[in-house]
Amino acid sequence: MRFTHQRMRNQILLTSLVILAVGGASFGVYSYATRDMNPIPTTLRQNLTFSPLVIQSGTKGYTTSDYRVTKSENSIDVFSYTIQTGTGPTIHLSEYPQPQEFTDIPEYKDRFLTNVAQQYSTVATSGGTIYLGRLARQSNKQLGVMLEKGLIIFLSPDKDVAPEQWRALGDQLVIQ
Repeated sequence: MRFTHQRMRNQILLTSLVILAVGGASFGVYSYATRDMNPIPTTLRQNLTFSPLVIQSGTKGYTTSDYRVTKSENSIDVFSYTIQTGTGPTIHLSEYPQPQEFTDIPEYKDRFLTNVAQQYSTVATSGGTIYLGRLARQSNKQLGVMLEKGLIIFLSPDKDVAPEQWRALGDQLVIQ
């Protein structure tokens, strides 16, 4: 009788441990799968009037910081943040909704890219096309511009970025 009682206690203990392990693993998987990948602080999310392109939290090789929402002269929300690439430049990103001229005037986009961005090349990415240009008034500094998802996105690196680095960055940008 003692042997059976001891055996039953061991089975109960083993069953309890298995249930705890399965429950803990399930909770861990659930927590991981439902974690918030939105890097934008909650207080700023509430102030945004559009869905921005961002690099999701935890993206390997990129860290983001200094999130801000400011108003332009025309009272348009401008969302900006800093991207630190693991192996290269720091890039300041600013984005805001495209003005109506981009849809109303057929040649507006081309004139904008020629006159404002001084476009010299393009890089196709899964996040959209990055138009590369130079800023004549700022020592010929490189500039990336995206015209995606109804947004104008300016990407201003602290030093020149190679096309493959632009592609890697653009592949990480997702609508939030």
